[in-house]
Parts: sequence; C-alpha cells; structure tokens
Amino acid sequence: MKVGDRVKVLPYKTLYEKQGKLRYKIWTTEEDYRGKTGVVFEYESLPDPDPDIPEIDLGLPPLIPVKFDDGFVGHYNAQNLEREE
Repeated sequence: MKVGDRVKVLPYKTLYEKQGKLRYKIWTTEEDYRGKTGVVFEYESLPDPDPDIPEIDLGLPPLIPVKFDDGFVGHYNAQNLEREE
C-alpha cells in the first residue's frame, strides 16, 4: 500500500475483545472506524526524534496511518486493511 490508496478497514477484534473484556471509552478510537473506507495518509512534517531518547524496537509491524472523510486519522496494522480498486 502506498500514500493515496483507498483502503477499507476490515472487521477485526482488539486484544480486549478477544479476552471478552469491556473497555471504557471516552473518545473516538480506531475501532470505531472498522468497516469504513479511508485514504492511506502520510504526515507532512514529523518532528525530528529527540537524540537523547533512545528508540526501543519492540518488533511490532509498522502501523499505516489512514485518514477518513471526517478528518480522523487512525493507525492500522496492514493485515487489518484491504485495498479498494
């Protein structure tokens, strides 16, 4: 997937949902956009990382930012996205 591609967020379960737990929500989250379509997005200008803070590699796959029509930007694992033609 590249910047500008239209993608659909697939219905996936969060860790909490897989464990059968409820999570208290007070704001909009990426889970609210499951099943919706957005555009792969790239931030124009990210701040330079602080050289005094070492980066920690957790071995997690990179998250892909997706911008929706209402302006919300969610970050998703590539396996939870489907490219639309």
